[in-house]
Amino acid sequence: ISLKRVFAGGEPLAPHTAARFASLLPQVSLIHGYGPTEATVDAAFYVLDPERDRDRLRIPIGKPVPGARLYVLDPHLAVQPCG
Repeated sequence: ISLKRVFAGGEPLAPHTAARFASLLPQVSLIHGYGPTEATVDAAFYVLDPERDRDRLRIPIGKPVPGARLYVLDPHLAVQPCG
């Protein structure tokens, strides 16, 4: 197969979808892009690993794209710690 990577973005990636992808295409990297839905611009990314991510309840949003910073805020707009 010549397919190397698949980028998924726009909505949270369901763990069962990631697991199904890994079972069907184990040699293909799945990258979860995360950003504002209005434009499907990714602000963060997470490269999935079928072994590491097998039992996750949620797929992380990952790291900021190069040249960007990522802040996660609570409902009161207070910056939250990693994790």
